Amino acid sequence: MAQLVVGTAGHIDHGKTALVKALTGTDTDRLEEEKVRGMTIDLGFAFLNDSITIIDVPGHERFIRNMVAGVSTIQLGLLVIAADDGVMPQTREHLHVLSLLQVKYLFVALTKTDLAVDDSWLKMVEEDIQKLLVEQNFINVPIFPTSIVSGEGIDALKKALITKIIENGSENDRGFFRLPIDRVFLKKGFGLIVTGTVISGSINKGDELDLYPLGKRVKVRALQTHGRDVATVSRGDRAAVNISGADRENVFRGAQLAGVGKLQAVDRMLVRISMVENTHWKIKTRQRIRIHLGTDEIMGKVILFNKTLKSGDTVNALVVLERSCVAAADDRFVIRSYSPMETIGGGLVLFINPDASIRSMRSWVPQLSEDLSERLCAVINQYKNKPRLVRDWGNTFQISEQIVTKILKNNGYQIHPANNLVYRQSFINGTKKDVLDLMENYHKKNPYREGMSKEEIRNKLGISAEWTDIVLKECIGNNSIALKKASYSLKGHSLTLTKNDKRIADQLTHELTLSGYIPLSTENLNSLVADSSTRNVELLHVLQNQGVIREITGGQWITVDSLSQLKTLLYNYFSSNSDLSVPNFKELTKLTRKSAIPLLEYFDKIQFTERNGNVRNQGKKLEL
Repeated sequence: MAQLVVGTAGHIDHGKTALVKALTGTDTDRLEEEKVRGMTIDLGFAFLNDSITIIDVPGHERFIRNMVAGVSTIQLGLLVIAADDGVMPQTREHLHVLSLLQVKYLFVALTKTDLAVDDSWLKMVEEDIQKLLVEQNFINVPIFPTSIVSGEGIDALKKALITKIIENGSENDRGFFRLPIDRVFLKKGFGLIVTGTVISGSINKGDELDLYPLGKRVKVRALQTHGRDVATVSRGDRAAVNISGADRENVFRGAQLAGVGKLQAVDRMLVRISMVENTHWKIKTRQRIRIHLGTDEIMGKVILFNKTLKSGDTVNALVVLERSCVAAADDRFVIRSYSPMETIGGGLVLFINPDASIRSMRSWVPQLSEDLSERLCAVINQYKNKPRLVRDWGNTFQISEQIVTKILKNNGYQIHPANNLVYRQSFINGTKKDVLDLMENYHKKNPYREGMSKEEIRNKLGISAEWTDIVLKECIGNNSIALKKASYSLKGHSLTLTKNDKRIADQLTHELTLSGYIPLSTENLNSLVADSSTRNVELLHVLQNQGVIREITGGQWITVDSLSQLKTLLYNYFSSNSDLSVPNFKELTKLTRKSAIPLLEYFDKIQFTERNGNVRNQGKKLEL
């Protein structure tokens, strides 16, 4: 059955709670302090019928945070204005909040008509109301004159609310369960219970959910809606959820329950901010503001990219939060000044947890669109060197994979068949050029290096591992680069030593040949071959790439011929022996322990031997 959540709004003492009681029979002032003071302090809840929940919010300006928490999950705003007072300061502020949160439907209840001076006074008040509504872009809003004393208009308002259920669709359903928490309490025999309005999806008794921003897994023990035990709650339901797996101190108004893995804790978010018209406030970059997001209130700093915000301005910005909260792309929020507190603007969450630098954001964040399709494509383009999976983009924007796939298809993106990464051919072409430029520069600076490893390429260009594989495969496929011994180089690149370097390389080889089974360190070779140590190291790597010598450990070198001879000695030894100790190896090779140990550790590494305590056995790769 379709559900409708209605939220009251309006100035203090304009009769919101009394009107709700007249409609539902429920007194929503549940706190003793509220009854004593005669004013609503926190949220109250009442049910008009099985399909309509009314959230009664406080009107006093000191409790505006509770008011915003109440209306953040409603579909219809019920603006209450007393006929004897007319439009008052909190009337305007509450209407600002409804407008900033883009509450889709609005009714006006003109209360206390029995206290109006005369019909001309009522007509003037209604004209003031219509003018205010137009200023906030609310068009064709019905006004219901009411009196709880005479009963005037109560039935008409009730009928209109019931009729409105039919129009309340599911266009904003994200396809997974989401409930912003507005109340938390412990109940004897049940444990922890949270309440809120389901704004997306549905859950069943026994389901597992994640509690955000803590990220803790919880289980649904029981469900209630409209005071009755139920097996399922869905979008629009006013729900009480009995959960296990979390402690009371970790759950608070502003936390959210959601499908497993569907949301995340948010520390930074890209937003579109709209300032209230005619506000005297201005927002400068890095200014502290009070953000009302869902049922939460968080302090944060606004990072502006181009200007100071003033009355009526709309810009994109970065908000850095002072603590983690729960937010999703396309959530709406209200901004209030730090002190004194006043509603000064609001906006839309565009993108959560951006990992780019503030400097790089200046070039693309100001142009981000409110339109989801355009915005998703713009962000994908910014992450072209670190492509993500379809699933990841869905989780980033808190939308289904089906929606992501449809947007990608309509905008010319491709999904890689091997790993499901989202890309365009232009992304590959751009990264291929970067790879070729990098290698050309590398070869110039390192003429005697065979090429670059995959990790070097990835780190130098700052691209993801998956994207590196895709691009290098394409480069090899069109013969622009070659792969030799896990090293990538430009096609046709070859090592050609100068006459002098060939002479030095021959000397290095000669010294290692004379050394036989004894490895020589780079320092040893530098003392034996009089040339620059840097040049010697370069040439040692050239000789290794040519298969003449081998580096057995950091800076220890030996000829490949000597290693081949040692391999034969080991093979013959294990033909008649099962164990090889260090003394056995020293006797076999006539080496000192200083030379024997690095060689044995090298043979362990390449699986010619296998260490077993103080001895070694034949390794699985030792064969002639």
